[in-house]
Amino acid sequence: SEEDSRAWLEHSPVCTKMVDLDFNLQYMSTAGIVGLGIDDITAFYGKPFPPEFYSELFRNQMLQQLQTVKETGEIGSEEGAVQDLAGNELWFHSTLVPVFDPEGRIDHILIVSIDITERKRSEEKLQASNELLASIFNVSRDLCSISSLATGNIIDVNPAWLAGNGWTREEVIGKKGSELNHWANESDRDRFMEILLRDKQVRGYRATFLAKTGEPHNFLVDTSLVEIAGEIMLVNSVVNVTEKGENGAGTIKNSETRIRWGYCRWYRPRPE
Repeated sequence: SEEDSRAWLEHSPVCTKMVDLDFNLQYMSTAGIVGLGIDDITAFYGKPFPPEFYSELFRNQMLQQLQTVKETGEIGSEEGAVQDLAGNELWFHSTLVPVFDPEGRIDHILIVSIDITERKRSEEKLQASNELLASIFNVSRDLCSISSLATGNIIDVNPAWLAGNGWTREEVIGKKGSELNHWANESDRDRFMEILLRDKQVRGYRATFLAKTGEPHNFLVDTSLVEIAGEIMLVNSVVNVTEKGENGAGTIKNSETRIRWGYCRWYRPRPE
């Protein structure tokens, strides 16, 4: 019944608004009134929606969506930031629903808005964290790379990896390590993959890799399997532990090498 529907609207945590076909506000539920800090909602009834205290950008976007719903009779959506009366930023995801009269004509439009402020703040914090880790990834002296477990294709490498191995990004991105003949000994690679698939990570694995010139270098390898965008990736951090003696021969350092693995537990594709 209409009474039951109104009771549901008034007690729902979702902000529901009703606007007429001139986009004037006719109703707002309690969740919206409280969330926006409005003392007297009746002062806004019969006035244009969105109200003036919303940002111009949001008002324009919402009006465009309302016009589209009115013209097409189809459900629309809008997501954006608004301000409450105190000037605090709030984020809402809104669904715009046309309501038809018995003759099939649009009578009014319902706007159902879900507060996504906390989600947006979490996303902003995550983005800031990713940007910080991206900076660390790029400035790390360790040779860091990311490759696909399923295909073996190299997804990304940091500048230290390129400098240490002699290839350019164009020469390695999308290629398989086997195409580069990067492993000096296939038996080392087979043993490495056996440990990785069994334990989901490898720590301090000693291996010899060949640079683009064919010159061998000894490394300590740290690798973990990490799920990124639904795909399992190998996230690798390696430290060159080769020292050149006077005769040019390579020897493994005896001192303990500190592997800065935390720098590489991040991935975001670079823009092309």
